[in-house]
Parts: sequence; C-alpha cells; structure tokens
Amino acid sequence: MRTVMANLWHPLGGVSITDVGEKRFVFQFYCEMDFDRVVKEFWVQIYNLPHGFFTEAIAKQFGDFIGVFVDYDVKAITAGLRNYMLIRVKVDIR
Repeated sequence: MRTVMANLWHPLGGVSITDVGEKRFVFQFYCEMDFDRVVKEFWVQIYNLPHGFFTEAIAKQFGDFIGVFVDYDVKAITAGLRNYMLIRVKVDIR
C-alpha cells in the first residue's frame, strides 16, 4: 500500500508512510505543497453497489458518512465506463 500511494501521489518532497496497526497509517509529507495537493484530491471508490444506487443522493449519503461530501464523478457513471462510484470527500485527517 505504501508503494502504491507514493507512486500515485508523486510527492515532490517525499512522503513517509508508517503502519500503526488496526488498518491505520501515518502519512508524513516533507513539502506543504504535496500535503495540500493530496488533501484536496481525496477521492473514494465505492464498489459492489446495486445498479439503481449510482445516484447523487446515494453519493451524498456515502460522502457524508465518510466525511463531508464534496462531489462525485457522474460522467463516468452515466457513460457506463465504471462499475464503481467515485466520490470526493473532505476528511478530517488529524
């Protein structure tokens, strides 16, 4: 997981990722710009939803359950390009 996240984010200043147990990780960014970019681009993928559940109302419910709903990718869903819902959320990472 550490390698995948570091490769996805491509942090300019680097990142240390420490497994602290119980499915929790500590991410330490060495450049404030990297931190800001990652936090602003936090997207969550929801898989195995029944066909009729790919709606904005459901996306908002999931987003608010995880953190605070911001947006969801309606274009890919309506075009049938994905079998999962992609939602953007604001999460308290402290």
